[in-house]
Amino acid sequence: MSDPATIARLGTALTPAEWRVIEVMRTARSEGEAAAALGLSRHTVHQHLRNARSRTGARSTRELLMTVLV
Repeated sequence: MSDPATIARLGTALTPAEWRVIEVMRTARSEGEAAAALGLSRHTVHQHLRNARSRTGARSTRELLMTVLV
């Protein structure tokens, strides 16, 4: 789902599920709120964010959002 420019900037592609969680986290106050909005468990949201942080080298969710949502 990642476009070539995003892959070039991040050095990796994120999965569609990771992108959905990141998009919701843009406005969500917590992983629990994002989970409710997506119909997922908080654990699943946490895991998608963890995987996305690992792929991009971000040290926190805030850093991930700032890096990806540029």
